[in-house]
Amino acid sequence: CQGDSGGPLYDPHSGKVVGLVSWGVGCANPSFPGVYSRISKVVPWIENQICQENNKCNENPVSIDCDGDLFQIDVQKDNSSAKVKINVKKKNRIGQYRTIVKKTAIRVANGYKSREVCVPRNECYRVIVVDLGNDGLCCNKGTGFVRISRNGEKVFGTRMKNKRRKKIHFGTC
Repeated sequence: CQGDSGGPLYDPHSGKVVGLVSWGVGCANPSFPGVYSRISKVVPWIENQICQENNKCNENPVSIDCDGDLFQIDVQKDNSSAKVKINVKKKNRIGQYRTIVKKTAIRVANGYKSREVCVPRNECYRVIVVDLGNDGLCCNKGTGFVRISRNGEKVFGTRMKNKRRKKIHFGTC
């Protein structure tokens, strides 16, 4: 009712916040249902705001609802000024890799970034990590890394010592 705007829309079946209360006319009026906003498209922005406001950049505060495998990609950039780019691709039936969703690319300009990607089970995926500084994510300019977890369990981690590009395969390949 009054004052609910901005509050969580909670899914009791998944136990997750799936949206936010936007606005409504009156209270529980069947002729004027409430309006809610889906938040899955803005989860990276929400995470970034929580990180900056609370100085908790090494935590993953929001989790998306996923019926498949939930892959979490964490990137800690080194101290160089170059960006890190990550793409997630899925292998199709004829053996070619195609980008799953256009916005799965992660660009890390500075600091830490985490991204969750929900993918169907029993498929083959490839993650391509590119250090645009051409010197890897560690050692000479800090202690950066890339870590990939599937359903909360680490499946891969690298510091890409002296490498510009790294391909990682995961899933059922």
